[in-house]
Amino acid sequence: MPGQRAGRPKPGAKPTGRPAVNAHVPDEKSRAQVRTMAGIGLPQAMIARIIGISEPTLVDRYREDIDRGVAEATMQVAGKLFQKAVGGDLAAMMFWLRSRAGWTTDRVEVAGSVEHQHGGTVEVALSAHQREAVLAVMKAQLADESFGGAGVGSAGAH
Repeated sequence: MPGQRAGRPKPGAKPTGRPAVNAHVPDEKSRAQVRTMAGIGLPQAMIARIIGISEPTLVDRYREDIDRGVAEATMQVAGKLFQKAVGGDLAAMMFWLRSRAGWTTDRVEVAGSVEHQHGGTVEVALSAHQREAVLAVMKAQLADESFGGAGVGSAGAH
């Protein structure tokens, strides 16, 4: 109609849209639920639906809880992986070294093998860079009298 601007409600029309203020107030129970759900990997849209709020409200009111839940879950899994790796689980050891220590699957033949704690041997495949690093550590340990012997080249070595 002439004289009316587009986008404005007609005089006397009821307001539409969402209320200006959302009445949801997080409590400790809902915060713990959000941390748990975020930690196990549920999508934010699903978490919001379960809590009974919109996704923007979830992000606005629970950002710290979402981040903390993800971080705590990652910490728990990383701790379990680390325990398995130091306990001798070969798959966990390989994963840890590849993801955390930068080891790669580039292979270089290495003479010899390593005795596994459960018996038998494990063949070792290292990149050239890794091989040099391992050899440097081994030389340093062999030269160190406190490592368990007289050191390399001393009169007491056999």
